[in-house]
Parts: sequence; C-alpha cells; structure tokens
Amino acid sequence: EPKAVLKEIPLPPPDRPAPGSIRVENGMIFSGMYSKATTLAPIRRGGGPLDRPDQQLEMRLIDQKAREIYVSGRRAEPPVANNLVWPNSVFVIPQKRISRKVMPEGIPTLGPFDSNGVSRGTLHRPNGRKDEIVVGIVAVNELYAEVSCLTHDWSYSITFDSIPRQHLPAILSLVDNYRDRNVRLDLVKMLIKSDRLPEAGAVFSSLLINFPELKNSEEQKQIREEIARQITKELEQRRDLGQHKLAANGARVLTRNNLTPETVVRVERLEKDYEAIDQRIEAIRAALPELVAGIEDNQLCESVTLISRTVLGEINPDTIDRFAAYEIVASTPGDIPPDEILGMALSGWLLGAENTVRNLNDVVSLFDARELILDYMNTSPDEVTVRQALAERISGLEGLGVERVAAMVKLLPAFAELPIEFSDPAAGGSFALETTESSLGAVGRVPPEYHESRQYPLLIALHGPFDDAARNLSYWQGLADNNGYILVAPDWSKKTGDDSNAPPTAYATSAEFHRQFLGLISRLKQHLRIDDDRVFIAGHSFGGDVAMDLAASHPDLFAGLISICGTGSRHLQWTAVNAIQMPWYVVIGDAQAGWFDRMGPLTAKLFRRDTEMKVVFDTTFVKYPSRGLEIYHEEFISIFDWMSRYRRNRSPEKIYANVLRSTDLHWSWVKLKGLPPQFAQLDNETPAPNGTYRPAELNLLSDDSNLIRIRSAPSDVSIFLSPDLRNLNLEKPIRIHNGRKMTSVDYDPEVTHLLEELYATGDRSRLCHMRVDIPK
Repeated sequence: EPKAVLKEIPLPPPDRPAPGSIRVENGMIFSGMYSKATTLAPIRRGGGPLDRPDQQLEMRLIDQKAREIYVSGRRAEPPVANNLVWPNSVFVIPQKRISRKVMPEGIPTLGPFDSNGVSRGTLHRPNGRKDEIVVGIVAVNELYAEVSCLTHDWSYSITFDSIPRQHLPAILSLVDNYRDRNVRLDLVKMLIKSDRLPEAGAVFSSLLINFPELKNSEEQKQIREEIARQITKELEQRRDLGQHKLAANGARVLTRNNLTPETVVRVERLEKDYEAIDQRIEAIRAALPELVAGIEDNQLCESVTLISRTVLGEINPDTIDRFAAYEIVASTPGDIPPDEILGMALSGWLLGAENTVRNLNDVVSLFDARELILDYMNTSPDEVTVRQALAERISGLEGLGVERVAAMVKLLPAFAELPIEFSDPAAGGSFALETTESSLGAVGRVPPEYHESRQYPLLIALHGPFDDAARNLSYWQGLADNNGYILVAPDWSKKTGDDSNAPPTAYATSAEFHRQFLGLISRLKQHLRIDDDRVFIAGHSFGGDVAMDLAASHPDLFAGLISICGTGSRHLQWTAVNAIQMPWYVVIGDAQAGWFDRMGPLTAKLFRRDTEMKVVFDTTFVKYPSRGLEIYHEEFISIFDWMSRYRRNRSPEKIYANVLRSTDLHWSWVKLKGLPPQFAQLDNETPAPNGTYRPAELNLLSDDSNLIRIRSAPSDVSIFLSPDLRNLNLEKPIRIHNGRKMTSVDYDPEVTHLLEELYATGDRSRLCHMRVDIPK
C-alpha cells in the first residue's frame, strides 16, 4: 500500500494591526490600530506577545496606544481602513528627570497634571511604605500622550482627553520649537481635530501676537465656526435634557457674527421653538379659566376649578405636548362643546395626549384616583389593610381601568418629598439619605433644572476601598450634571451602627446586603423621578465586584453595568449569565496585580456564545497598558456616551437565571415565591467551602404561539402579564405549560395587581396588569 503523503500546511499570516475604525452594535465607533484578538491576558513582565495564555476568543481589538478596546467579533461590523485615524506626528515636550529608581510593586495615586505637564502623587507599597512619585508628559498627539515617570523607571500612555483642559495651552507651549510658526499651526490643527476648540483658539491667539498677518485666516475662521457649532450642539443637548432655561437663554444671547448659515439656522430654530412653546403655554393659561367659568353645574365647577389650578401650575416645556390633542380641537372646535374641550385639556395633562377623555365627570374621577394612588404609595409597609381599602376605592371609580391607571402612574410626580439643596440655580442639587435598618444610606445629585414633570436616568456609583461615598460622588458629578443624570453614591461599605472608617477588605455577598440595596432602590424611586429603563450601576475596585454581583442578581433593574478595576467574585462563573441580556463595560489596568488570574474565567464567558441563551454578551472591555488600580477619570466620557445608547429590556422573551440567594426572586415578568434553603448558598458572608456552587435554575420562555413554557423553577412563581409582552396576543387565551400541567388563562387586568406590584418595586415603566400565580 502506498504511504500517506505528509504535507506541511503553512500557518496563516498573523492579523497585522492596521489603522481604521470599527463600528459596534450599539453605534459607537472606535478608531485606532485594529486587529483580531483571541486573549485578554496581559503580557508577563519580561515576556513577549506569545508568552501568555490564549483564551481562543473571537474579538476585535482597537489599539489606541493609551488604551486597548476589545469587543466581540459577533457584535462588530467589519473594520474600515483609514490612515487618517492614526496620528502621523508627535509633539515632544522636554522633561527633567529627578532620579531613576526601580519601580517597585504598588498602587500609584497621582494628582492632575499641572501647567508644566507634571503630576505628583504617592506610590502605596504592599509593605505599607509610601514613596513620592512624579510623572511628566513627554510627547503628545491628538489621540494620546506619552508619560514618563521622573522619579522611577516607568512609562505609560494616557488618552489626550485626560489632559486638563485649563492647562492644555500652557503644556503645549513647552513643545520643542513652539515659537516656530508652522509648529504652532500644526498644534492648532491637532486641537481642532481633537475637538479642543477653545484651546485651539488660545494657541492661535498667541500665534497672532507674533504673526499678525494670520488674522482672518482660514484657521481662525474655522475655529470660530467650529466653536459656534459646538455651542449650538451644547444648547440643543441642554434642551433635550430638560434644561430649558439654559438652552433658551443661550440661544437668545449667542452672537450670530461670523457664523456659518447652517449654524445660524440651528440657533434661530432653537430660539423660535422656545418662543412658540411660550406662546402655547400662555394660550392655555388664558383659555382654561374661561372654559371653567362656562360650567353651569356649581358642584362640578368647584371640582374642576381645583383641578384646573393644579394643571395651570404645572404647565412647562416638558408637559406642553400633553395638551396636543386639546390644542388641535381648540383651534377648530366644530361641534364639540366647550366642556368637552376642557375635559381633553385636563385629562391630557393627567394621562398624556393620546389618552384624553371628554366627559368632565370622568376627569374628576381620574383626579380623585390620582390623589388616592399617591395616598396608596405613601402608606407604610405594615399598613396592609389601608392599602387594600384604597385599592378597592380606586378600582370602584367610574370610567377607570388598568390602562388609564397605567397611563396616569407614568406621569405622576415623586411619591414622597426629598429635601434637595440647590446652592446655585444653574447647577445641580444635592441630597442625602440616611442608613436605616432596611436600606443603605447614600449621597446624591440631581441635574440642573431638575423637576418632577420629566424622568431622569440614574447612575448608581459604588466606591472602592480607599474612598467613601462623598468622594466617589465628586468623581462623577460633573459629567452626570452635564448629561442630565441623577447620580447616587451608596455608603455600601458600612453596616448599620458602624462608625469605623476602616476600608473594606472584600465584598460580602450576603442576602442582608442585597436586602438593604433593594431597600435603597425602593427609596430612590419613591423620592425621585427616575427613568426605570435607564438605571445604570457602576463600581470601582471592590465596588466593581459589588456592581457585577448586583447586576447578575437583579438584572431586571438595570440598563447596563460598568466595572472599573473590579475583578468579580468566584460565584460569577455561575451567575454572570443571568445578566447576558444586559450590556457590560469593563475597565482594567493591565498592571493591576493578579487581575487576570482572578478574572480570566469570567472574561472568557463575556466573549463566548452561551449555550443556553444562544447569544454573546454585549461587552466593551477596555485595558490600560502599564497602569494599575486607578479611578480612570478619562474613561468617563466614553462611559456616558455608551450609557446614552441603552435602555433596559423590560420584558425579554426568555428568562434564564442561576439563583444562589434568597433575595434574588424578581426576574422581569416573573417572581419566585421563595428559594429552598439548599440553594441559598450566598445568603451568608462565608463563601462555599470547596469553591463550587449549586444554584437553583429558573428557565421560562414566552413564544408567538401564546404559550409561556416554565422549563424549570425552584418554587411557585407569579407571572406578570402586560402589553409589554409583545409576543403574546392578550386578546386570546394564554397557555402556561409547567411540567406536565397546562393552564389556560384569559387576560383580565386588575387595578389591584398593578398597585401591589408598583408598591413593591416602585417601577413605573414595567407595570403588572394581571398576576397569574402558578404552583410548582
């Protein structure tokens, strides 16, 4: 027999990095040197690129020098080559070395860069010693800056955005050959390209002193026009965030000189829009009292007068569109009687323009229901009989159904008052919540012009071991104010009655902690107008571990998760899949000691297709080379951009969860009655003795055949039906298959069910219209 011919198959050439951009599924575009990647493992000290484990993951890497961005290959479009995205020049800044000590192991904490491009701080060593450390910017371009330690043998890169804007012109004035005309012109072009327009103007002004012939040059015109576009964009963003006074006043005072026609049109449109809104508000304020005066029934007139006063006090740019149906009819009334036109105005403010009613008696009934719902939500937990009586009164009101109650609830103000301190009318406000037996304490901020006629996204930020809630709040509050977020920093590391300032050494995953966290969420939704579909949780270091655990335990609460230098607890190998339908944003310093040893198995899950859910996590993983356990302020701009692209998935078709804690019972449109003790392995603070866990499995699926299939559940379940379950036809019987049992139910919504679940969760976006209890 002839022998087999052995042919050597050559290995494919490596995927060489190339300049270009990658657009990911959420619409973000990352530019830099792109390539394929199969591992997140760091390069070992003294090793080469091949001296690290291959995780065999399918990822795209975008290398921006200062940071490396990894995204799933399944959630990214093909890269687009573009040589212009990678800097073709670097500006050198001379810095004087102080010493050349060997860089020991430790955590550096550095202050901001000063006008000389120098930052000073402390190196915290494992043995408790503290060394003085000084670093300086030695080169810069529009994408990153190179930093060298002036006291130790260490170098790294930072993003260009992390250089303090107030010091940037002074730092750039130290560039080699700065007095040269062409060098400064190149610096101006770099600043324009990086969207640092005021700084470009400052550098150009210094150039005009030495070279006045450049006045009215193309560069100067471009700077003026770009700054005007940026201001206009900022005003439009303020309008969209509900900061109407700032937007309207800014549009009125912005000079039109030297603006492009496009920018002039945008500014004038913004100004005219606010003038039109003012006219609409004044017209309604003038018309409503006249319509009320025309009511002949004295008792009805008295009731409607009180209602009208409430409405007139709450007309503003955020509520004006609730009157759209009334405005259409009022402009061409035809045969519609005045009292019915009035009914449309008042009910539109209460329910929204798409849910108006004409009958004034029904309007009075709706406002009665509004007051009763607010009373219901302000009862204490032990006032069960009071809530039952209120629910019966609300259900008995004429003309009131679940759909109208649901529409009303979404527009109600906060259920309880919260003292908020505004030191500056143009800035955000501050508040504090004390720790109680049932809730964590917290400090927080509301954005500028906060009011209760609109909903606001919420960011919950958990501090690390060497910070506290107040300091953590200060890290985030500038961008939170600018992006219209309510910001909350829980005091999570202290227990009730604990006055010590000792930093935590680990995160306790206990049921008691989760109960207190859920209590805080309930208080926030009681006191503030939160957009339930835009609640994000973030954490630093141990706070990142907390954030990951909370997201995996209560994914139905959050729109996204941000972990900065968190490495996750071991049990996430079992529970991370619970949050696979939620986006993750993970930031790590590659020099953070042992991060990959602790996080390697979790990172593999974040980029692999799950066999049960049959999807890949939506993960953005950012690594900072040669940097360790830091706050990474420069990443916050990208984080807020990322958050702006997501909303919570209220009612996923499939629910799959590994449950390890007795508090983790609510999963979107399903709630467990309880968890058998053998599965509650995380209820106590001590981890599993052998490092493995045996979770309870919850697995449900709703499909287009009007079937809800309960594949596994550790206890009785309650299923919450509502129009949000879009793959179910609520006009037909709904079949629920549980093991060998098949139950058929007709959709019959109840106000009581809606109110009970609203009281339990405070969630106005995902409302229960009908509860179906299914025994195990």
